[in-house]
Amino acid sequence: MACRLAREEFPQILTNAETGQVRSRQVHMSVTRLIGSFLCVHRSIDCGGQRDSIMSNYLRIRFLDDKDGTGKLLARAEADGFSGESGAYFNVEEIEAFAEALKIFPLPPEDPRRSISGGFGARPGQPESAQEHLGISVYLVNAKRGYVGMQVRMATEVWPNTRLESKKQAHIEILVTYEPLANFSKDLLAVLRGSLIEAVIAGETLS
Repeated sequence: MACRLAREEFPQILTNAETGQVRSRQVHMSVTRLIGSFLCVHRSIDCGGQRDSIMSNYLRIRFLDDKDGTGKLLARAEADGFSGESGAYFNVEEIEAFAEALKIFPLPPEDPRRSISGGFGARPGQPESAQEHLGISVYLVNAKRGYVGMQVRMATEVWPNTRLESKKQAHIEILVTYEPLANFSKDLLAVLRGSLIEAVIAGETLS
């Protein structure tokens, strides 16, 4: 709408000037509206660029509840032009413990609850599955400055008749800080309870 306003206002000013009917006040108001329109467009471009930059580094999580204490956790992650998505089955209690561990401030150096792994041969308490399809580990990157890393490991399933060369996998690290991490923890719990469709956390750049 801002661009259309600019096109409509500018010819009108020229026409009035040619007929000598332009008053200084009318010109001032028209030019002000014209400049305001361009500023509005400029701000929109800036905001759009910022939004695109933020969402180029992110982790999105959804949950398909089987209503038996288990369900499939679905994740998509992207950072610096690399992306991947996958899913794996987990016990709800394990994901809840993972989410609760992300609320702690400051994060202790070691906490086994901050790492989950699902796939073929997955066992509770084991750091990784025999064939991992989805794994998420959260760890300190810079304790003094409050940077936390979230490594998301994603891979396709490999069956007996699957060619090993066709396996797709990606390891994506998302850098975050404490407040977004705590909000993500709350959203993840809400996803598990069915009151939220998706938990999203945007990554940051280590400065």
